[in-house]
Amino acid sequence: MKYTIMHAYMLVPLYVLSHALLSPNLSWRDIQYLIAYTSDPSPFQSASGWTTNGAGLLVSHQFGFGAIDAEAMVTRAQYWTSVPQQRTCTVKPSSNGNKFVVEYNWHGHLPLHV
Repeated sequence: MKYTIMHAYMLVPLYVLSHALLSPNLSWRDIQYLIAYTSDPSPFQSASGWTTNGAGLLVSHQFGFGAIDAEAMVTRAQYWTSVPQQRTCTVKPSSNGNKFVVEYNWHGHLPLHV
């Protein structure tokens, strides 16, 4: 495989994450939030496809939240308050096929038959 400049850019997030993970209190979700809130979209804003998400952050399918700002991420990680546990909701057909089972996954598992 030929080494290109793009391969070097792919290593930057790994380097930043390794430093941010020095805090054992950060979960994988905390890292996601830190990347989103500290990334800089300005180098790529001339490209089309940017939208504002529900949290008010610019996001692109091509560039994500923008360039990772390692200094901002590590600085913010020092006083970061962990985000709550992830919540999920899954809807599946029941075994008899006439109803659905809704499974909420937060604070344990709570199946609901509707």
